[in-house]
Amino acid sequence: MTALPQLKEMMMTADYEWIRLHAAIAVWDITGEAEADSVIRTLLEVWEKNEATAHHLVMSLDGMGPSAAPALPRLQAELTRACRGGASPPTKKCNVPAASSGCASPRRRAGNGSTGN
Repeated sequence: MTALPQLKEMMMTADYEWIRLHAAIAVWDITGEAEADSVIRTLLEVWEKNEATAHHLVMSLDGMGPSAAPALPRLQAELTRACRGGASPPTKKCNVPAASSGCASPRRRAGNGSTGN
């Protein structure tokens, strides 16, 4: 018996976002393109409910390649935020220095590849 039906059920109905996240990743690993729409929809729902999942989600979306295109608006919106990936509640001002908040250092943004060391 395959685990796919149980994984799909967990992906869609689990109460805990991390379970839904890992189930969606497993469904993608097993099915690929065939379940891309439901996997991406689930990943975006999980991200909306729990920003702490952002790193895992982005890594998963990266692995999906062009199939993750429907997630681009959410990814682009996230990049405009001063604090990303649940670094601070949306109602609080971010007081985290840029180098530790997920933002690239000025030298890296300049494109020279240096990390400042």
